[in-house]
Amino acid sequence: KGTNFLNRIMEDKTFREFILELKHEGCPTCFMLGKMLDHLSMKFYKHGLLPKFKFFRIDTDNDIPMFGRFNATPTYLYVRKTKDLNNI
Repeated sequence: KGTNFLNRIMEDKTFREFILELKHEGCPTCFMLGKMLDHLSMKFYKHGLLPKFKFFRIDTDNDIPMFGRFNATPTYLYVRKTKDLNNI
């Protein structure tokens, strides 16, 4: 799954920046802060910024094992591709 996720990010040249939420299934804080991330993404949509800025949510245990386990969840990563959109 991890390589597929990274390939999909790198293949999609329509955006350069994104926020990646790393959550843990069953975490109450992840549930509460996930609602705030949903609200933020709706604001981006409302103001026409969503096509250029994406939001992703992944589970720390299953979705991208190469990231390893995070002791503190949720964790938010702001990620930007290089100008040529070929690297993160």
